[in-house]
Amino acid sequence: MIGTIASVSMLTACGITNQSAPCIYVKKADKVFVTTMGSKNSLSVTGSFQADGDTKVDAVIFAKEDLVLNGTGTLTISSIDNAVASKDGIKVTGGSLQVICRNSEATAPS
Repeated sequence: MIGTIASVSMLTACGITNQSAPCIYVKKADKVFVTTMGSKNSLSVTGSFQADGDTKVDAVIFAKEDLVLNGTGTLTISSIDNAVASKDGIKVTGGSLQVICRNSEATAPS
């Protein structure tokens, strides 16, 4: 069976700031791509993360599925907690990633 790509986020000169929730939060998808398009982009969470029901969301980009960061631009991620978290897997295949976080850059199962 061939899987489907359920989500593609393209960032072009994007700046998103949230206080207590991930800037990108993927609850269900086969695979998610976050693509930077040759520009500077920033994602930031300025406060403490709030749980979503039973799910502890603790990263600026939080996915319950496979996550791929790619593209040709720059993505700056800042938070008092984690930068990127996936309950499945994380791959970085392109672009420039700058992380300013208190805890970890990326968390995923081993």
